Amino acid sequence: MPTTVVFSSCRRAAARGFTLIEVLVAISMLGFGLLSLAGGVTIVSRLVDRGRSSGRVAFVALSQLETLRLVTLASPGLCGGGSSGSLVAEDLTGSWTAARTGASLSVVVEITGWRGRTWAIDTVSTALPC
Repeated sequence: MPTTVVFSSCRRAAARGFTLIEVLVAISMLGFGLLSLAGGVTIVSRLVDRGRSSGRVAFVALSQLETLRLVTLASPGLCGGGSSGSLVAEDLTGSWTAARTGASLSVVVEITGWRGRTWAIDTVSTALPC
């Protein structure tokens, strides 16, 4: 009787899942992305804080300019000579000077405040009509 030999397939079924190298590469890429994101968050946080303090300084300086403008409108005789003063608003300090220049009053407001890691002086100047 003739014998027949049947060759069975010895191949393994296709493996499912990821190799160890693929998992390590994915984890390292994810870690690098998270570290980059954390670095960006700290920079944005500093910029937001700096913007907030700049906004406060601008508000205080413009409030002082508006006060001086209202005073000169109410009492035009105050435009006669130079004057100066100081102001304090929370953690900001400042000074203002006003000097007559022709038909207008030249006003300079300087605000000093803590800005991040250093002290900063911001100056706002304008001319008010007399």
